[in-house]
Amino acid sequence: MDLRIGRLALGRDEGSSRFVLWVHQAGSEEGAPPDFVCQLDSGQAAAFCDTADSVCTAGRPLCTLCGESIDPSGHVCVRRNGHSKQELPPAEGEEGL
Repeated sequence: MDLRIGRLALGRDEGSSRFVLWVHQAGSEEGAPPDFVCQLDSGQAAAFCDTADSVCTAGRPLCTLCGESIDPSGHVCVRRNGHSKQELPPAEGEEGL
């Protein structure tokens, strides 16, 4: 099952000492039931966190100007108006960010 995730929630069921993961698809209505739910024991939750951490750190690099992901095929940066190769100076108040 492939989902474009819009909201992700993690909770703990005190009665069973299990973690519950709720996944809402992007664009789903606020208050709608989740599109995917699963329960994890503490070992599964730790493995999930390790895997999620490695996936996130292996993600696409971010543009230093606009902060958006850079695709392997290139990037159209809104701060460069999509085509200027000239580096932009920081906007007023952004020095040191």
